Amino acid sequence: MFAGKKSAQIREILISESAWEEMTCLFAPSLSGSVKFYGDFGHFSLGAMSSFRGQVIVGDKCKVSIGNKTTVTKNCFINTAEETDVIIGDDCMIASDTILRTHDSHPIFDVITQTRINIAQSIIIGNHVWLGDQVIVLGGAKIEDGSIIGIRGLVTGIITNNSIAVGTPARVIRKDIAWERPNLNKTKLNVLYDASEVECSDYWDKTK
Repeated sequence: MFAGKKSAQIREILISESAWEEMTCLFAPSLSGSVKFYGDFGHFSLGAMSSFRGQVIVGDKCKVSIGNKTTVTKNCFINTAEETDVIIGDDCMIASDTILRTHDSHPIFDVITQTRINIAQSIIIGNHVWLGDQVIVLGGAKIEDGSIIGIRGLVTGIITNNSIAVGTPARVIRKDIAWERPNLNKTKLNVLYDASEVECSDYWDKTK
């Protein structure tokens, strides 16, 4: 099932030959890029007033869900496999050249036990999360509401709400923060010194 507004821009949607079972692809205002389904029962959705530019791979029984009012600048790559999900909340801001992948594409085994050591895991990103340029988020990561991941950060675990995390792997360096969307290149003020000049969102909270 495909549903959305005429303004959606899709370069390609590819469905593998074996994908005969139910799949859904729901999109609204602005989707520019490709969504590829491999396997059955895949799901991709883009919320109201959201925009996405990049590539999505939806694996067998996988789900990629992007909430409302979330913006993805360009060249975002989302890759899911092995019944995992990527869930992105509302009002997120995702900068250019970001990668979110729930798996490593190829299996890795312990040579002694012969057990696999890199099972795919889902990714959960809360509401009002800001990912800087070239951030990578790997399977098992959870970023809670209101947080920021700095440029080229690598997220592999849990980032608490209303925090700034940077580095490889990303570590929280400051708590009790809030961010807003005004573009500093476009503000009429010479310097924005405090929150009195911005409209504060609902995500101002202390880190729990």
